[in-house]
Amino acid sequence: AVGDAYLSGSALSPSWVALCAQGGPEMWRDMVLVYAAHLVQQRKIHAAVLFFLAVGCVERALEVFADAGMFLDAIVLARLRLPPQRADRVVSNFYVRWASLVASADRILAAQCWVLGGHVDSAISLLMNNAKEEYLRCALSLAISHERTDKAVAASNRLVHAALKVNDFEDARATLALSAAPSHPSCVSPSSVHSSAFL
Repeated sequence: AVGDAYLSGSALSPSWVALCAQGGPEMWRDMVLVYAAHLVQQRKIHAAVLFFLAVGCVERALEVFADAGMFLDAIVLARLRLPPQRADRVVSNFYVRWASLVASADRILAAQCWVLGGHVDSAISLLMNNAKEEYLRCALSLAISHERTDKAVAASNRLVHAALKVNDFEDARATLALSAAPSHPSCVSPSSVHSSAFL
């Protein structure tokens, strides 16, 4: 029973893991991995990541963050610890997973993640798949800034039609003026993607 407890990590502690080094590098590494897995089960995410990193398991540490919904932490760690080309692929994947996770709860955040993951069209489609004016305006701005002409026209037409339905001619004119000039997608600014700790 005691052996099973150690194998499951439930009887281990940082001090015991450190003492395992007396049995050699392989024993210490094995116990670190067991203890790290136990910490994941206990939802002690940051502690688990530190132990995985201690034995060079960077990819496993990244997955621990991602599986916990802590995508911003995973992205920062990937940039710090992976080679640039590998980091680009991993980070893009994390943004896509983040976008998929929050799409129904926060379309703006999801759109930001789609853009940062290199999927601008997915971001625009997500925003346009809703009649809310805020989303349509973000879709229009994003489509213009990334030269998605067809999507810009579609978003503009929907906004103009909505404005005309309530006789808001000034808003309709403003929308047409916006669609005729370059714009910056402030609604999907990378700086507005905040910590994912709330996930």
